[in-house]
Amino acid sequence: MSVWRGDIVANLRTLAGVEGKTPSEPPIVSMGSVNPPLIEAPCFILDHIISDGAQVTRPSIDPYREPTETEVYLFGAGLRLAMPIIISGLNDIEPKHVSPLIHSCFRMGVGVHLEGSTAEEIPVDVRRFVLLEAEHNTLREIDGGPTIIRIDDREALVKLMKTSDATHLSGQLAARVPSTAEPAFYSSIVDAGFRVIIVDEDLGGEEPLEIALSEVDQVLKGLKVEGTPARYEVGLLAAASRIRSSSDVFKLGGLGADACIIRDAWKIAVDYRSEIATSLLSERLENLLIGMQREIKLLMGAAGVSAFQSSIVGNRELFRSIDLPLKLTERLGVKPAGE
Repeated sequence: MSVWRGDIVANLRTLAGVEGKTPSEPPIVSMGSVNPPLIEAPCFILDHIISDGAQVTRPSIDPYREPTETEVYLFGAGLRLAMPIIISGLNDIEPKHVSPLIHSCFRMGVGVHLEGSTAEEIPVDVRRFVLLEAEHNTLREIDGGPTIIRIDDREALVKLMKTSDATHLSGQLAARVPSTAEPAFYSSIVDAGFRVIIVDEDLGGEEPLEIALSEVDQVLKGLKVEGTPARYEVGLLAAASRIRSSSDVFKLGGLGADACIIRDAWKIAVDYRSEIATSLLSERLENLLIGMQREIKLLMGAAGVSAFQSSIVGNRELFRSIDLPLKLTERLGVKPAGE
């Protein structure tokens, strides 16, 4: 079963302007659906989760006429994103395309995750939007902006803290961890001073992204940082190659993600090939990001909420599950449809 169904790819490429005649414009659809899990076969837990929709006490909002906010703040408001999206996978493309695409993300107010790069390789004017990954298992901040440290487990974290000087850290450190459900591990990460946790399914782990993300969110809600609930101080990001669309971003937000790191969907959307002109790739990526932001706003409006980070993130009451085992719904914190 392909993760990238034809309709998903077609929608992404329409938004990017590769197909169709209306780039950046979400398609007009009916209230009916052939999507998973009722018609098409579901691939992931996300496919079993649906928006509960607006209610009498929470009426729908028209995002084309009324203000809807997709802004996300991370690192204690040190990083503002215009939408809950961070682009990754740039290390796998032609070097000549990297800087122009980073600038495209900067213009759209979208973050960028880079592995194996140094601060000197990043344009100074956009460094604060770029999350650079430091050497594996090394507690070292990279000058000029947010730094990501990969930490595989609690033992690696303990070793890292014992062998590194953590007394001069700026508070712009993110921990990228496998998709696991270990409350003690995440508590230790917060205690160590990290202010963003990235749950990355591509690093492995024994849990699906949805489960690990949801349980981390609930762990953070039970912790405190200097008397304040940790969930207000620590950002939470979801990362996976299989994040496919605005719908996935919206649902992962409901499970606790302040933003999602997208690796493959943008490449499929812009029909990435090394021989394509850089200017065309930049145009397609910007079209895609504008379109995804509009789709997220439409989903928010249909749910009757006007602010992503304050009303969607971690708000499981806005979602329901279909055809999931009771044990899974309990771990997700999402009620079955009809409740």
